[in-house]
Amino acid sequence: MAAVTDTAGETHHVLAHIEQVTSALTVRASYTYSPTMSLQLYAQPFVSTGAYSEYKEAVAPRADDYADRYHIYSDAELLVMDRLGSVDSDGDGAADFSFPLGDFSFRELRSNLVLRWEYRPGSALFLIWSHGRTSVGPDGRFSLRDDLGDLTGEPGEHVLMAKLTYWL
Repeated sequence: MAAVTDTAGETHHVLAHIEQVTSALTVRASYTYSPTMSLQLYAQPFVSTGAYSEYKEAVAPRADDYADRYHIYSDAELLVMDRLGSVDSDGDGAADFSFPLGDFSFRELRSNLVLRWEYRPGSALFLIWSHGRTSVGPDGRFSLRDDLGDLTGEPGEHVLMAKLTYWL
């Protein structure tokens, strides 16, 4: 997860257990008004969150016994505050080193709407609206309702395109 240096210049490799939840849905719909006109929709919401726990340090990565490879930080050693984890390994009350917490929430929506009009056989006009929005946050708790609600409050990117084809 992170390699950090303490006040004495020693490097510490901090690891953690991650609980990650991902939810995605792809929707495609098509409606044909007539043989020469149709409307197509594509939408894909995506939410992924990750919450870290059980912070530990690699102390003997090549040890024969798995339990000897890591030192799991106790509650007395680890202080978590303001998106930062601080470790007091010697118990003197002062942090020996700190590392950024990696909890995350990533939300994204991508969608397209395409209107196709075949104005003469083999020739068509396409009107396309493409929409996207993204939201990133430090909260690793998964709540589909809240995450999608947070996504709707983000500014979106809107692109309007037109394509004309003509058959000779």
